[in-house]
Amino acid sequence: MKVQLLVVEGNARATSDVMESLGGTPYGIAYAALLESFDERVQCTVVYPSEVGIDCLPNGKTFSDYHGIVWTGSALNCYATAPEVTHQIELARDAYASTVPIFGSCWGLQVMTLALGGTIRCNPNGRELGIGRAIALTEAGKSHPMYAGKGESFDALEVHMDEVETLAEDSVVLSGNAMSAVQALAIDRGDSSFWGVQYHPEFDFATMAIVMQRLRDALLADGLFESREAIDAAIARCAASEIDPTTDDSVNDPHQRRLEITNWLKAKVLID
Repeated sequence: MKVQLLVVEGNARATSDVMESLGGTPYGIAYAALLESFDERVQCTVVYPSEVGIDCLPNGKTFSDYHGIVWTGSALNCYATAPEVTHQIELARDAYASTVPIFGSCWGLQVMTLALGGTIRCNPNGRELGIGRAIALTEAGKSHPMYAGKGESFDALEVHMDEVETLAEDSVVLSGNAMSAVQALAIDRGDSSFWGVQYHPEFDFATMAIVMQRLRDALLADGLFESREAIDAAIARCAASEIDPTTDDSVNDPHQRRLEITNWLKAKVLID
């Protein structure tokens, strides 16, 4: 039997176009391909609320037709009032109410937090880019099934400017680091379940390199690099290898890097 997953593309079309122009793949399509690679039973449908609006599900489908929902990252900001944002907030609220289990990466965590009553802000510590360092499990995180097999402190591929400011009701923080106190959380209300991470377990180094290319001017303006040449050198290093000597297997081993996603699938979706 096929396991049907709904993948919600967080980006607006313009951002996906830039990713493709740089040789990358839109977030939703890439995430769907990764999910389908984990288990032959998994079949994904990608939807585009930024382009289509709140009624983005295929004709005749409801959330209950899917076994799980995955929300991608995005270049959007949750505190903006553009339809591309407000449509996703409304969709997230409806998705959670459906009781279908949900997993969110980065923007996915932020949009669900906002939809359920929390707030998001521009991180006063600035942009977290490349490898998020020393993410530590909370006491709740140490026993949470999303982190089964994960070390109590780890690194992760990461790119975000915004973060959770105030938690939605019933949120349990599962990990954090010096850049953001909320690097992962779970929100359980009745039969509804959401697991989210602020980082990108679905990314690989090649994807990170393309994201850095897309953000080149912003990274220079932020002062994260001394020059365009320094940015280009960092992008080249990232694109050239799936190993970073400054980190460990939590990033360099694809199984460990993606463990939060596979743990969610096993615990919430692929239940025999």
